[in-house]
Amino acid sequence: MNWNEIISWFFLSLGSVFIFIGSLGVLNMPNMLCRTHALSKALTLGLTAMLLGLWISLGTQVAGLKIFLCISFLLATIPLSGHLIAYYYWYQTHQKK
Repeated sequence: MNWNEIISWFFLSLGSVFIFIGSLGVLNMPNMLCRTHALSKALTLGLTAMLLGLWISLGTQVAGLKIFLCISFLLATIPLSGHLIAYYYWYQTHQKK
């Protein structure tokens, strides 16, 4: 095993652990807002780490550009969607009747 394989294995494992801990957080959190927060943070960190591991494993410039664009898209959309879901839940529960 060379250093690229070890580092890519580390990032892939780290991403898997983050996603697993986030799924446990969804099961253990008391309400919807906490669940959304736990899941969006864990998915952002986990998928980013896994894509970095894939980038190191492939090592090509073309794949690196595509993976960089995927990471940028994930960093922009996962927190935003978590915020929109939490806002919609809050708006539905605090709406005056």
